[in-house]
Amino acid sequence: MPFITYLSGLLTAQMLSDDQMVSGVEIHCEEKGRCPSTCHLCHWAGKEQLSPTPVLLEINHIIPLYMLIQDNETREAFKGALMSSYWCSGKGDVIEDWCRCDLNAFDENGLPSCSALPQPVLRLSPNVEPSSTVVSLEWYDVQPAIGTKVSDYILHHKKTLASVYGTPYLSVLLCGATKEDPADQLGLNERWRIDGGRASRRWHLPSEDAREEEEGQRKTYVPRFKAQG
Repeated sequence: MPFITYLSGLLTAQMLSDDQMVSGVEIHCEEKGRCPSTCHLCHWAGKEQLSPTPVLLEINHIIPLYMLIQDNETREAFKGALMSSYWCSGKGDVIEDWCRCDLNAFDENGLPSCSALPQPVLRLSPNVEPSSTVVSLEWYDVQPAIGTKVSDYILHHKKTLASVYGTPYLSVLLCGATKEDPADQLGLNERWRIDGGRASRRWHLPSEDAREEEEGQRKTYVPRFKAQG
């Protein structure tokens, strides 16, 4: 599906405003290149030229991003990735309510250095209103709440105090996750990591960080995901 058709579908579904954009939000269309020559879906019979515009083969229907979180399979994959990264520091797998660690996760006494924690509860954040392109999640366990924002990979959602950009990570999850570490599938080990309650230094939201320091309870991290319909 050409990108312009995707945007037209959003307009038709009244997910974007025809008259004016939402205050403080800008949406930019970026060209991501052309289909590779090996892709048979980009060629028409009798024509050698590739499609002049990027083709989003992943999108088969228009759907708000927050609707993906209502899907049970997606929710479980998110929970598994967050639990694996937080409980095991990216060194093991979360199975039901306990953490299975690999050899690098055992201490000098041969005991696992990660411990089982209660199952967290994943839910939409009540503090950030979801839209067709951005959604905020929170999950709770014995530690303070942790929030994570998910952004569409082409619709750049630009706000006045912070910018959220999307890159292709969630596609692996939604296309059928493999049996690898879910944290690796979502790119968490590369982009961010929760280790002892501390996040990667790469991502900062000054306005939220200042508020969180005052509250001393809630932390928000911004990984980069790609969302599909």
